[in-house]
Amino acid sequence: MISTKQNSNRRVEKLMTDLLTDTTPSPIKAFLIGKQGHGKTGAKASLIALGYKLRMLNFDNGADILRNLLTNPYYPYHKYMLDNNISLKSAISVLTITEDMKKIVEDNKSRFVPKSARGYSRAIDMMDSWIDGKENYGSITTWGDDVILDIDTLGTMADLAYFQIQELNGRLGARQEGYDYLRDVGGAQGLLRNLMQTLFSPYIKCNVLINSHVTWVDEAKGFMSKPNLESLSDPIGYPTAIGIALSPIVGKWFNNVFIVEQTGSGLTQKHEISTVPIKNIAAKNSLPGLLKPRYPIETGMAEIFCALRGEKVPQELIDSCGKKKSSVASIPGTISKVTPIPTKTTAA
Repeated sequence: MISTKQNSNRRVEKLMTDLLTDTTPSPIKAFLIGKQGHGKTGAKASLIALGYKLRMLNFDNGADILRNLLTNPYYPYHKYMLDNNISLKSAISVLTITEDMKKIVEDNKSRFVPKSARGYSRAIDMMDSWIDGKENYGSITTWGDDVILDIDTLGTMADLAYFQIQELNGRLGARQEGYDYLRDVGGAQGLLRNLMQTLFSPYIKCNVLINSHVTWVDEAKGFMSKPNLESLSDPIGYPTAIGIALSPIVGKWFNNVFIVEQTGSGLTQKHEISTVPIKNIAAKNSLPGLLKPRYPIETGMAEIFCALRGEKVPQELIDSCGKKKSSVASIPGTISKVTPIPTKTTAA
């Protein structure tokens, strides 16, 4: 009879052997963080052009930038996809999720609150069964490594999680103050922790890309707190979630955290993707020392994915994006008819 200890040792030995001998590329699970308007959403265009299927939970109404980049002949992705027989219709599915708001009056003061809290639950339901029109893409547990689940952005999804907890506690629309507010925030953090653990699971074989803004956290006092002008410490930038406690740990479930940064201004302005920490913003990658410190935003995510998967550099895409844009196509009225990205909106 084999003892429980022997079984445990064999399981550990198998795990160690698999880690050293399994050369199958793992799905890429990454955060893309940066300030508003620095190009986080548009950075995904190169991945779609490369042939990845993007399934986007659009919480920030930001899909228009992808639509323009992929369908407007002024940009290089449109021609590249045509030349390489990559169908835009099957390449991207976008679900825009918002909560419908209503006006209430308290103490003769007006403000807007959610009518209901269905957004977070709708997003989870989509992960379980992604239906877009007549297409049923199934659960994320059935998707392969040619698919990217895209959450844009985590901070707004966190707001919807907060509304859901408020509704469960009978406080939907309550003012954000006092002990009950902190309890609601804690409940929303619990929902997001469970989500991160699920997406990190080895049972999820698809790629996961989460866009987030930056939250600054002062850790010098021995606990998490928002930095203030009197603080002598250097605050650290982490992905925005909800509250302060979750932001420093939300990235622990992901081996890759990249930063989108804008540098210069006017004609010298450019956007880049950094794979290493910059300006006190935390970053990491699963290929330390082999990824470039910076990539151009036009092709950066495609280059990073290829490097992490051990694939050759997407030189044809890089060359296409490096060519001079057509001056004719940029003149109003000269752009040919394009295929729109199918987008549906869910509002509670």
